[in-house]
Amino acid sequence: YEHRYAESDWPNLAAICMPARIYARFHLAPSGLCVYSLQPELGDTGADDSWEISGEGCWQVLAEDRACIAEIVLEMRQGIEGRYTQPPCTLRVDLSHCVRVLDEGTQDEDDEIEGAGYYSEDGEDDYEGL
Repeated sequence: YEHRYAESDWPNLAAICMPARIYARFHLAPSGLCVYSLQPELGDTGADDSWEISGEGCWQVLAEDRACIAEIVLEMRQGIEGRYTQPPCTLRVDLSHCVRVLDEGTQDEDDEIEGAGYYSEDGEDDYEGL
């Protein structure tokens, strides 16, 4: 998944990388493990300061109806490391505000999450076959 506007979760990092926006990428494994990373979305801002911080943690569904995954909790118990190390934290993520990103050659066998867009690695809309 990709959350393109993660500034509200990371205001200290947002201040550092202005005018670029921060986006988060995270992979949710069926086992409950997750890999989470943050980096600036440089785009046409003129900024050239590229960095990435990442960490591993665990995730769980918040909804009582576990068949409907809409909001999750990410527990980054060891923090997030890299250029701008962040302490351990817990994040609530509404997946309806995220974009599902599929790596090249990956088949999507999971159920579709209502409201989530699908994008290929190149960032282009990938609605073919839905």
